[in-house]
Amino acid sequence: MTYDNIISEPVAELMASQNEEVAKYRLLESHLKGHDIGWKQASDEWFEKHFADWARGQRRMIDKDLSMTDESLGITSEKGVLELQPL
Repeated sequence: MTYDNIISEPVAELMASQNEEVAKYRLLESHLKGHDIGWKQASDEWFEKHFADWARGQRRMIDKDLSMTDESLGITSEKGVLELQPL
């Protein structure tokens, strides 16, 4: 795995997740309005109404994953200093 893959895989996953949310929003809103609102309108509306909450949720999941990884590696953090614990 190259350095580019380390960065691009999580970014691709986030983009795919965001696209899935926009697609769900488009389907729901199109159904409610009785016509297809299109990707552009769905994307614009979803971003305005839901992006901030989605981004916070993604951040919580990332933080949780990092925390679990740190614990499994025996890394603790006290007062902003990381300490390696014996396994």
